[in-house]
Amino acid sequence: MFLSGKSNAMLGMYLALMVMALSVTQSTHAQDIRDGIGEEFHKVYDAIEAADVKAAERALSSLRRSHGNTADYHFLDGQITMLKLSDASVIRMPFIARGMRRSWERAVEIDPTHDVSLFSLAMYYAAAPSIVGGDNDKALALYRQLKALESGWQYPLHVTLLVNNEAEHDEVEAAFERWFEAYPELISARMNYVFMRNNEDDRSSVYAQLQIIDQLIVEYPEQVTDEQRSQVDYQWGKMAAESGIALEEGKTRLVALLDEDRIPENIREGFLHARLSAIYQQLGEQDNAKRHYARAQHFARDDSDLQELLKRLDP
Repeated sequence: MFLSGKSNAMLGMYLALMVMALSVTQSTHAQDIRDGIGEEFHKVYDAIEAADVKAAERALSSLRRSHGNTADYHFLDGQITMLKLSDASVIRMPFIARGMRRSWERAVEIDPTHDVSLFSLAMYYAAAPSIVGGDNDKALALYRQLKALESGWQYPLHVTLLVNNEAEHDEVEAAFERWFEAYPELISARMNYVFMRNNEDDRSSVYAQLQIIDQLIVEYPEQVTDEQRSQVDYQWGKMAAESGIALEEGKTRLVALLDEDRIPENIREGFLHARLSAIYQQLGEQDNAKRHYARAQHFARDDSDLQELLKRLDP
């Protein structure tokens, strides 16, 4: 099948969004993924976490003779392929995406109880366009399989399926609550909630979850990386700027990110200045608001998303 240039571009954008969703979800569950694969594969996963494709391929290749017919092997092969997708040209994206799907399908074929592969494949089916194998019915079937296995991966998958199918707000909330009840100390579950709900008008529930996350980080610091701590700090600042809740706390978190050069990898610096400008406006500190607005404007020259955010601010 041949696609027009416009169709190719749309497919490329869709696949880029899909891989972003997969990456975010799986990065917040890194320890769960590590627990779901054999120890001999941890070196491969270390390279995947570092986004080092060549090192990951070398490490996986060294295991081909001894473990090439295992679910772990094919699961990680799919993970490596996902890294390649994020940097691929629009023309190559569909072919790479199919390879990613086939690796996870092979892993599930070898071991139908391999829950990290079931989850990854279900996320693919749920997010990908049909032209590269997306299939919501297959995603739902894999969700039922994970539920029957009593796997913890059923919970993030259920939330994803509900959101993709535009379920009612209360239904999604109930799915999150079941996740929290099953794993009350799991920081990644609450981080997923914050990432989703911190884009909505009512952020009172985000405030409550951020407070719980802070407590859990103190109790279970091994659950989070430095990057994830920075993500939490940014979410505090974003919530404060958009809602007026916990303004001082939000300001403190954002200032620390800038001063300590800890800006999250997927957040552009201009957004921190824009959020700080909004916070200072609400605190009545107009000089600081204007200073950060000017810095945000500097970064907004080639950033249409940031330009849209700045239109809402009037320092």
